[in-house]
Amino acid sequence: MAKDVIARIILMFLLGLAIGGFIVLFLADRAKAEMTDQWGHQRYEAPRHKHVTKKRMRHTHKRHRRKRAPAVKAYVKRDIEDQVACKEMLTVIGDARPSRNTAQEDAEAVFMRATRFKYGEAWMSVENAQGYAIRCNRASITEIVGQTMVRCELRAKPCRPPFESK
Repeated sequence: MAKDVIARIILMFLLGLAIGGFIVLFLADRAKAEMTDQWGHQRYEAPRHKHVTKKRMRHTHKRHRRKRAPAVKAYVKRDIEDQVACKEMLTVIGDARPSRNTAQEDAEAVFMRATRFKYGEAWMSVENAQGYAIRCNRASITEIVGQTMVRCELRAKPCRPPFESK
């Protein structure tokens, strides 16, 4: 009989330890959940004291002040040559035309269209371009009604025109 009582006491003790262990695990898991966000990352909450919240509230309502434009300290006079800007070399090929003059005009028109598309209207003038070179050759298509066709290739750096001074 004494053995039964001791066995029951040990069994009750082990059962109490098991229940206590589950409670501790449950509370520890809950405390851990309070210290992490929904993705499981650590989260820190600042202590909520009255003076801290009042200080925060005081600084949230700042007056809107106009920002002054920065004062100009000095002016720099630039040379006219500094204002001329050029882009990289551009090569275009015009359509086949019956004469050299019309093929050259077509190549210049293609250059102006390509420059306008790539850089804008300020850069498209052929007169302002630097390194202007043109090469015209017989086109590789067959003769049409006994007439040979000419195609021109134009290569130049598109430049922006300089400012004119009075």
